[in-house]
Amino acid sequence: MEESYHGLYKDHTSAYGVGVYFNQTAASGVAYLSDVKFRKFAEGCFVELHGCKAAEAHTSMWDNFALELLQKLAHGNTVVGHVTRSNPNSKGGYRHGLVRVYRDGKQEKEGDRVHLVFSNSSTPNIG
Repeated sequence: MEESYHGLYKDHTSAYGVGVYFNQTAASGVAYLSDVKFRKFAEGCFVELHGCKAAEAHTSMWDNFALELLQKLAHGNTVVGHVTRSNPNSKGGYRHGLVRVYRDGKQEKEGDRVHLVFSNSSTPNIG
């Protein structure tokens, strides 16, 4: 399938909007934030979402999923979401493109993923 409707969505309304955009209906493999067991996340965890536009907040079609996720996690956690498409390129896999970093309920950084260095992540060459 050229565009997959499967994935994790904020709620039924956002999933429906994506379905309309891709001219698809709900299928198995669709889940919602309410399905996530947030108590299983450790305090101070680092979550990076590799979905396209997971941190997009400019239109009603795309929710800022990264920020919504952060607000459901315990204090001190970090969530990174891609603002642009996050499909892999030949040089860096998913470690490219524009991302936003959210920590403690607010945006902390924005920039090219390649040049951002985070503690508590799999980013190479952390000093």
